Parts: sequence; structure tokens; C-alpha cells
Amino acid sequence: LGLMSETDAEHLLRTVSEQHNGRAFNADEITFLRELAGPHPFFLQVGGFHMHVARNEALERGAAREQVARRLKMEAEDHFRYWWQQLSTAERSAVKQLNHVQPEADVLRRLQESALVRRFADGRWQPFSQAFTEFLDRVDARDRNNLL
Repeated sequence: LGLMSETDAEHLLRTVSEQHNGRAFNADEITFLRELAGPHPFFLQVGGFHMHVARNEALERGAAREQVARRLKMEAEDHFRYWWQQLSTAERSAVKQLNHVQPEADVLRRLQESALVRRFADGRWQPFSQAFTEFLDRVDARDRNNLL
């Protein structure tokens, strides 16, 4: 599966949360999860699960978000590392510098088909989620440290 539309991602989170516990995620929770997980079906499911757990634990809003983010990023780390290792040097460079790649470049199409980046209506490209963006920042920092 590829990335979902924002509308489909919201619908997934709302309907599944309502079916699972009888109380749909509110708009604020959905926005948080869509930003953290992006419109990626697997990571939306993981984030939704952890949001459900946080709700059951009756955590305060800030603590719930922190717990959901921490747990999703922990589960995602191995997936992100695997994807990173599978990328070519050109793809690695492109995903870390999306704004410097020609919009029609084949490398962007390959990254989009791999569900690692998304293109917005205004033509901007960015990694598919906040969690993946933070992973890329850590990879970039490790690469810089290895050069020293």
C-alpha cells in the first residue's frame, strides 16, 4: 500500500477508533496522529493503537502525546533503518535534501512510490511523517559525526 490521502487517513482513524472503543478520536488527536505517522496506513494503525492505550490509561493530553510519540518512534525505528539501508546513495541524498532536487527527477518518483516522501499541492516535497523526518535528522547527525 502507498500513502493515503489526508481524507482517507482521517476517516481510517475516526472509524477504526470508534469501532474499537465506541468513542472516535477527536479532531485534535487525529491531527496529532496524522502529523506524527503521516498518511501511512501501517504507522497510522500503530499510532492509533498507542493513542487508544493512552486514553485507557487516562493520561493527560501532553503525557498521552509524549507516550504515543515515543512508542510509535520506537516501533518505527527498525522499519526506518531497514528502508534507509535499502536506499541508493542518490536516494539517500535526495530524501535528506528534498528542496534541492529537481521536481521532475526520477529519484523523487522512486521515493514517492516507496511511500517515503509525499508531494503537496503547492509542489513541496517532504518526508511522509514527522517521525520519519526526525529519523532522517538523526541519520544526518550520525553521518556528520562520522565525517569528523
